[in-house]
Formats: sequence, C-alpha cells, structure tokens
Amino acid sequence: MFVTVLTILEVVLALATMAAVLFQTGTIPGMSSSWSAYPMGGGQKKGVDEFLERVTIVLGALLAAVTLILVHQIH
Repeated sequence: MFVTVLTILEVVLALATMAAVLFQTGTIPGMSSSWSAYPMGGGQKKGVDEFLERVTIVLGALLAAVTLILVHQIH
C-alpha cells in the first residue's frame, strides 16, 4: 500500500516538474541568439520565471527524495 502511494506521488511530482520546466521562458541566450534579429534580454529573469525556477528546484528535490524512499521500500 505504501509503495503504491509513493509510486503515485512520484508520477505526480514528475509531471509537475516537467510542467514547471516547460512553462519557463528560457531567457538564457544560446548559440541561436547570436544569429537572431531579436535579442533575448541578456538572461534576466523576472517575476514568474523566478517563481518557476524555485518551484522546479523544490519539485526536483522532492522527486529525488521520493524516488530514494521508493527504491528503499522496494528492496
């Protein structure tokens, strides 16, 4: 029963982490910005991007912890 709850929690955390990463705007200039006519703002993060970055870090840490607990429970 506990393993089932952890498995469901892991899937929810994984989907939430992916969503948090995908919703970020990606303001870090890469190789493509050197050929682009539109500058990307020099990598400055504001408002929602800062929040999503923090959410991604917390969700990633929770996902790692749940994964380790799940592996420990299975073995």
